[in-house]
Amino acid sequence: MKTELNIYMAFQNNEKTIDRSIESILLQSYKKFNLILIDDASTDNSLNLAKNWKQKDKRIFLIINDKKIGLARSLNKAIKLYPNLFLGRMDADDYALPNKFKYQMNILQKFNSIDVIGTSVFTNSKDKRNYLKLNSHHNQIIKNVYKMMPFAHPTIIMRSDAFTSVGGYRNINKTQDLDLFYRMRERKVKFHNLKIPLLIYNTSRKNLKK
Repeated sequence: MKTELNIYMAFQNNEKTIDRSIESILLQSYKKFNLILIDDASTDNSLNLAKNWKQKDKRIFLIINDKKIGLARSLNKAIKLYPNLFLGRMDADDYALPNKFKYQMNILQKFNSIDVIGTSVFTNSKDKRNYLKLNSHHNQIIKNVYKMMPFAHPTIIMRSDAFTSVGGYRNINKTQDLDLFYRMRERKVKFHNLKIPLLIYNTSRKNLKK
């Protein structure tokens, strides 16, 4: 499908959550996107589930790694094979709310000054008690970058120019997202977070602290 937006989801052994995550992407009110799935040598049923979804929707593309290469290399590989003007992230254990892409793409298309846009999130369930509000405006994000995570990684959509300006993800074991954002900050990339929570963020395999 011809579109300006690609969403990249790398996964390994996410058979319990991947169906719900993929479904939440396909049910977005904004329909003009491709979903790039990257299997990083899963040993459970995740790959078969991903293949089933690929058969159902022409917007889905599937990359299968012969051996585990990690998140950073998987994402770089996928973005190189399937580039686009806007690059979005998703994790295989999170759930995107239906208007996420619509709101983010509306901002990116209206304001050329914004390079990376994320959203606030609900942690683990859609409950106002679990609302995690992230800093919204660029100056707030930069000022508090060492006190609070600048973005929830699976919420972001970024311009490809911003991503390539820092050479993509570096192959490190953890906090690949923070490393990317810190390097973007040095290149004067402009950040923004929507205050509205548009993703249910599963914290069971993540660390909210930096």
